[in-house]
Amino acid sequence: MAVKELPAITFPHSFGAGNTFRIGMGIFSVVGLYATGVSLKHHEFNNAFVAGVLTAGFIFLLFAVLSFRVRVDDTGITQNWLIGKSSVTWPQVSRVDRSRRMYSIHINDGSEPITISFLSTPAQIAVAQEAIRCAGLSPTRGKIEYPAVERWDR
Repeated sequence: MAVKELPAITFPHSFGAGNTFRIGMGIFSVVGLYATGVSLKHHEFNNAFVAGVLTAGFIFLLFAVLSFRVRVDDTGITQNWLIGKSSVTWPQVSRVDRSRRMYSIHINDGSEPITISFLSTPAQIAVAQEAIRCAGLSPTRGKIEYPAVERWDR
């Protein structure tokens, strides 16, 4: 089942993490803060320690998700977030895969340096279609390995 073709992205364009990830990490962080506070209030320091460590992890993930940005421009794709930055130029893109729920962009050595699965589905589609268009990829003929259901390559 082919995905509806979207109009080309106007360069440069940035995408943030999808609302599901933002809201989910926010809820886990708030619940963790509440659980830590209740444990401290009742002098349950072992429970407070465990809840505090989990909450610190959720807050770190919340900041990581909030800082996540994918920028698409005429030279390629750049991903910025809390733990680093990676860039891919259009000539480096060798393959785009679509699985049932997400897209992935692969470079010549087979790795996947840009993570677009944190983006909302419409943003993933837009970035993947732009990668296909700018990298000059075409649909793969023949058998495609699972979990991909569609693949574009050179």
